[in-house]
Amino acid sequence: MAEDQTRVMFLDRNWKELYPEVSTPSFTTIIKSTATDPLPSAQDDSEGEKEHLIDIQQAILLKEYNPYHSTCISTKVAATTGLGFVKDSTEELLDPLTQVSCQDLLTDVTEDFHQCGNGYIEVIREDRMTNGSPIKGLHHVPAASIHVVVEDNDAKDTHYIIRPQTGAEVRFARFGDLEDFLTRNEKHQQTEASEIIHFRKPTSRSKHYGLCNWIGAVPSIELAQCIHQYGFDFFLNRGVPEFLLFVKGSKIDKKTWDEIQNTMKANIGYGNSHKSAAFNFPNDNVEVTVERLAMESTSSSDTISKLTDTLALEIVSGHQVPPLLAGIQIPGKLGASNELPNAIMAFQLLVIGQSQKIFTSRLGVTIGDAALNSGLSLGRKDFEFKTILKEMAENMGALSGLDTMSRMKETLPEAKAKGRDVNEGVLK
Repeated sequence: MAEDQTRVMFLDRNWKELYPEVSTPSFTTIIKSTATDPLPSAQDDSEGEKEHLIDIQQAILLKEYNPYHSTCISTKVAATTGLGFVKDSTEELLDPLTQVSCQDLLTDVTEDFHQCGNGYIEVIREDRMTNGSPIKGLHHVPAASIHVVVEDNDAKDTHYIIRPQTGAEVRFARFGDLEDFLTRNEKHQQTEASEIIHFRKPTSRSKHYGLCNWIGAVPSIELAQCIHQYGFDFFLNRGVPEFLLFVKGSKIDKKTWDEIQNTMKANIGYGNSHKSAAFNFPNDNVEVTVERLAMESTSSSDTISKLTDTLALEIVSGHQVPPLLAGIQIPGKLGASNELPNAIMAFQLLVIGQSQKIFTSRLGVTIGDAALNSGLSLGRKDFEFKTILKEMAENMGALSGLDTMSRMKETLPEAKAKGRDVNEGVLK
């Protein structure tokens, strides 16, 4: 056998990256540093463009790779603006100004708001040079594409710069500041502009941007990714464990030994489990044996299962979402029949109520300002949103009727023929 023949061969295995667009580790890519190191004060009023507090694009992509995180985001979006305005007339006035509907626009903006702490609406006026001109369009602006620009050291004058994925960057004014913005920014050779309504989740870390409340759950989300990748690798390779070929009866030279060590080290790390190796040597007086490495046991599977459950609870805790709303069933007294109503009440009052207040207040002082909305006839009270508690209370009668029907010993037509009201409950 030729001396130059490979003595250590690495056996490639089937492998597929489950999370190709999320860098590893996610925590260090999402929680990125701002413009300088150490981090600047929240009172930073220096001129120029302000960096985002987190990598917004990475934060948005993370929603696609964890079911509990995704469910929590969707649940908060639905609870905040998904039930619609209390007044139907509000949507009737705003729907013609959007490409699809007012509800569609609010869903996109609210999703950004809960994913990164910032949501933006672009307001287009008939005359894009005048503050009081009629509003003709409302559009969602992706949070990852927009930055705040401070124009002076007092931070009194600011505007927004938008860098879309396609096309040139453009600068927009704060809502109500259109005319002054165009006057101040003649140097940018911009003769007209849109306005931006910024919905900011308050944080003490910055006066220019908001911050989502689930950042503390990122390590748990990433560990869950690793567990899924580990299990995916195992079953993709038909559950065959790693193995090594051991050579006996002959001394292994240093070069070969180094190659063996490098092969062993290649099995370490994210996405590198369940690999195999084979060795080929020119000596005829060798004994080759195969030793299997430890297989996944029942105990390790139980450990992974318990760890997965723990991570799921950590993720929903980071979101402040009741576990039942995230699809997590809790056994025992904590999962009793009155647990969900109590959890939803606390969820509405302590979490969703605050987010709804932010949207209602912001819409009230922008589109709800009679001096700036050019005759839309909308005020602050027109932007109040429906709440989970109110909707549940209004549907309790229907729910009671459905429960009664499920336990009735006669059909609904028979019950109605007797003049029975199923909402009164089961007959005693």
